[in-house]
Amino acid sequence: MQIGFALPQFGGQARTGGAVARFARELEAAGAHSLWVDDRLLDPLVLLAVAAGVTERVRLGTNVLVAPLYPPAMLAQQLTTVDVLSAGRLTAGFGIGSLPEAYRVAGVPFHERDVRLEETLDALEAIWSVQTPRPPIHLAGATPQSLARIGRRADGWLPVLPVPTPLEQYGHLLQQRETVVRAAEAADRDPNAIETTIRINATAGTPLQDIAEAVHQLSDRTLFDTVLMDLHDATDSTDHALDATLHLLELLS
Repeated sequence: MQIGFALPQFGGQARTGGAVARFARELEAAGAHSLWVDDRLLDPLVLLAVAAGVTERVRLGTNVLVAPLYPPAMLAQQLTTVDVLSAGRLTAGFGIGSLPEAYRVAGVPFHERDVRLEETLDALEAIWSVQTPRPPIHLAGATPQSLARIGRRADGWLPVLPVPTPLEQYGHLLQQRETVVRAAEAADRDPNAIETTIRINATAGTPLQDIAEAVHQLSDRTLFDTVLMDLHDATDSTDHALDATLHLLELLS
């Protein structure tokens, strides 16, 4: 099982100077597989640049950037910078978001978000065709249209599970993965080359043992073996988050 964690980025976890660097160093030393950021304050790509400077092994990823809100050329420049700073450890995860307000502020029509994502992917492919190597592109999504796009275009899929997890959610995940597989095969792509990293959002008050059990259930019921655990809602400070993540690594070892 490959275990990743969300970096301190908002709320009580993001109020202490040096929190990100300390968190990244200690999680890498404890054996974490990857460290991730979301698209919110604190700035996600700045946080990844900080983490890149204090780590040597862990994967660094965005889960997710709302890609239609970014100018493609600037997005490519920022992602390439983090990828170079981390010696090729970046995974670029994109989604379309769900908040009309964010699109309104950015001046992007909300109803065009799917089209804008396709255009962004086209632009990044064109830019990175002459600027290589490029980071792998993973996409979030659960609708048939989004899952088909993942099968056609992405290097990986980024689904989400809540904790506690209703048992039927595991079956839904497998059905969604089959949609990705069929789309990949129709596009003459190898579906086995499309990675799956499942984000587990722990709700406030969830015991760590329950989170660990959810990860074990996920592995047993789906055979997916790469997870990202986001403990922002379940912890109230950087120290609390660090203690919780280290304990989870022990429970899952």
